Amino acid sequence: IIYCGRRLFCTPSFRFIVQTAIDSLDKVSTSLSLMTTAINCQYSVETLLDDLRQQVFQRVQPNIYQRKLSILRLILICQQRIKSIDSFLKLNSISDGFEGEKVVLTSVALERKYKLGEVIEECYGLLDSIEVYVDYYFPYAQHGALLYSVIQRINLLSPLNYKFSINIIYKLFDQLFPLNNQTSIEDKLFWKDIQDEQYDKLPLLIEINDLTKEEFSPVDQQQIDENIKKMIQSFIKLILPQFFN
Repeated sequence: IIYCGRRLFCTPSFRFIVQTAIDSLDKVSTSLSLMTTAINCQYSVETLLDDLRQQVFQRVQPNIYQRKLSILRLILICQQRIKSIDSFLKLNSISDGFEGEKVVLTSVALERKYKLGEVIEECYGLLDSIEVYVDYYFPYAQHGALLYSVIQRINLLSPLNYKFSINIIYKLFDQLFPLNNQTSIEDKLFWKDIQDEQYDKLPLLIEINDLTKEEFSPVDQQQIDENIKKMIQSFIKLILPQFFN
């Protein structure tokens, strides 16, 4: 951003977003409205369905959900170490001639990079198997999104009187599947660093202790249908009294 006299110049892709409680553009001064673009941040259909699907999965299968988070953390750690290796290789690249120690160090660095990449690939394979299981709970997300669209329309009827939020849908899920306050599984339970004092300038390799694909029990579709009926009934009980207050 460049300041020049009375004006600020920035790249065309620059965006400055401000959150405000103003509920109508009529309350905004003309000079300000002409210089800004009003936007409304809401869930897209895809992000809403994915959020609700994960919310249900977290409640129904808390252990597998925590394992998923641990795998994601491990992927992030591996990516950070690969990035560090790339920076190391860039700084220690050999332009003229060969120096024995640097050649060996470069070779070790490349080997570690590839091995960390193999860990990431294995992790993604496990995540894919978990996501297939998460998809079994899509009907909950689908009906939750439908109920959320209902409360959005209710809010539009009278914005001053009705201010329902997505928390109502979360509350319905809590009634079906109480969310236990469990601590995350420690990453060290299934992976550990491989200590190497000889090449201490390089990020450590990772050894996997227990990273096997989960064997999932079949999902009872009839039970899912029954739970969805209960969720809709609870939704009606929560919303109807609000119209008579």
